Amino acid sequence: MAKKIVYGSVLVCIIVTLACVTACRYASSEKHMAWMMDKFTRDLQLTDEQQATLNAMMEEIKGESTQLVTAYKNTMEAIGSELGNDTFNTDLVEEMFAQTTEPRNAFMSLFITRLAEFHSTLSPEQKEKLMEKIETMKKHRERRCRYMH
Repeated sequence: MAKKIVYGSVLVCIIVTLACVTACRYASSEKHMAWMMDKFTRDLQLTDEQQATLNAMMEEIKGESTQLVTAYKNTMEAIGSELGNDTFNTDLVEEMFAQTTEPRNAFMSLFITRLAEFHSTLSPEQKEKLMEKIETMKKHRERRCRYMH
């Protein structure tokens, strides 16, 4: 009975994850990132120096995130393979998720560090505009993806 609950829970998690990923994303993450950077540059009226800092930060983050996406895809493929087997090897799947924990934490640390560096280059007026933009984007996401909030 416990195994059925575990299998059912994993299956539900996979289905919900796939639904969220496919329903709330742009056709290309690169296009979306470029659009967001252009929008922030215009809306915050970034200087050339601030724009260069933002571009460098996003390029570094984009490179690091590629590794995480690959690890995620490999884990999802392994789960799919396990679901096709007669028995589900929970140890294998847990080990695959455990292997992604350290790189994910390193990525988040990098992101936070770079974001703090970019934040320090903004004027008080730009910070205020940024907060307004974030609130607007949050409201947009809530309207667009109601089931995630």
